[in-house]
Amino acid sequence: MEQNVTQKNMWNTAGKAGLILGLASTAYLFMTQFIGQTEMPAFVNSILGFVLWAAKFIGCIWIMKFFMKKFVAENNGVTNANTFRLGNIMALLSALVYSAAAFANV
Repeated sequence: MEQNVTQKNMWNTAGKAGLILGLASTAYLFMTQFIGQTEMPAFVNSILGFVLWAAKFIGCIWIMKFFMKKFVAENNGVTNANTFRLGNIMALLSALVYSAAAFANV
């Protein structure tokens, strides 16, 4: 279903992506806290931390790419500026979700 680019479409897509990105980062926060409390050797702890960080990094990039391509495919007349704005809104909403979870954690 193709439609024209509207603010509503952009914010709906960015809201879904921002929520998923924020939850992924929040899951990473809690996993690293849990790993830090375990009685593992420091080497294993650092290797596991790096693997989790790499998975989060690659996963978040993939999620951003997925939602941007989906937005372009579902809307007519999407420009680079629209896609850039979508990415900024996704990042903002993701940061809000993560900040709220980090605040609640404190």
